[in-house]
Amino acid sequence: MPEIPPHLTDSFQRATKDKEHAVQWAVAETLVKHTEAFSRDDVDLGRTNRMEHTINTGNSRSLRQPPRKVPMAFEEDEKKVIETMQK
Repeated sequence: MPEIPPHLTDSFQRATKDKEHAVQWAVAETLVKHTEAFSRDDVDLGRTNRMEHTINTGNSRSLRQPPRKVPMAFEEDEKKVIETMQK
């Protein structure tokens, strides 16, 4: 069976629980073949230039608002994510 990348191990186990060996093998091959399609962690979101996104607002003007303050309950989580991104 192909070696499953660490960030896909949980997905593989959940997808193949109680499945026969042939199905497990097929899922493993698919995950390995398309490894780059899955994010490795919460900050690995990737980018693309293959598509342009527009939002039709009709006759309305676009709105610009300043960023909102992060709730106090999430401040520590925010700091951790920022530190991870900086590394």
